[in-house]
Order: sequence, then structure tokens, then C-alpha cells
Amino acid sequence: MAQKGGIDIQSLSPEQLSQLAKQVEQEIEYMLQNYRAVQSVISSYSEAREVLDELTPANKGKEIFLPLTSSLYVPGTLSNPEKVIVDVGTGYYMEKTVSSAQDYTERKLANLKKTSEDIEGSVESKRNSLAQITMVLGAKIKARRNA
Repeated sequence: MAQKGGIDIQSLSPEQLSQLAKQVEQEIEYMLQNYRAVQSVISSYSEAREVLDELTPANKGKEIFLPLTSSLYVPGTLSNPEKVIVDVGTGYYMEKTVSSAQDYTERKLANLKKTSEDIEGSVESKRNSLAQITMVLGAKIKARRNA
């Protein structure tokens, strides 16, 4: 007896199964959108980690380009490579040492990767549920035609 979320899908009509399949497909799409968003944030933190690796006392006084937007940069000089300002969310920023910022970035990456893996597992589970629903729906439609 195949079940989806406590529902005995065998007892549902083909119309109900079709509606349930559409609902599960929408849930999968929503999860995939979340997955893509998490992957984008992971990419941003990975880039930040690479930049932090380049901030060394030897780079003090070097010319750099500072991003104003994703496509607009201004020239600047690196005056203090030991400290950075970190966006900690919801409009809050903290001054941290490079080492502390690297630790923060690593923790965020670890949490984001776990979230990404959790979403992947949920999507896989939903896809399995959808396959069961589709299989039962196909059998019911076939049985209806043969009746």
C-alpha cells in the first residue's frame, strides 16, 4: 500500500492523484528554487573566502579596485589588511580581523552546505513520492480504460 505523507494514495481517485502530483511537482520546484538560492550564497561566500586569503600585511598600500556594484569599481589603496567589515545579516556589519572573518566564512559555508544537502535529500524524497503517485495514477487510468 503506497502512501504519501500519511495518505493512502491507492484509495484516491485518478483526479485526486493528478492534483496531488501537481502539488508535489510545485513543491519540488519551490525546493529547487531554494536550492539555487543557497548555491548562489555559497558561491558568494566562497569568493569572499578567496579574497580573505589574499589579504596579507604584505599587501598594505597596494592599489586595488573596490566594487560599488557588481559591474562598477573604483580604484583604492589597501590601508589596513588586518581588519575587514563583515556583513552579518539584516543590515548589520561587524569589524573583524581577517582570521576571525575567515572563521566566520567557514562556519557560514559549512551551514549553507548542510542546508544544501538537506534540500537535496528533500527533493529526492519528493521525487520518489511523485514517482509512486505517477505509477498508481497510471495503473488506475489503465484499469479504468480496461473496465
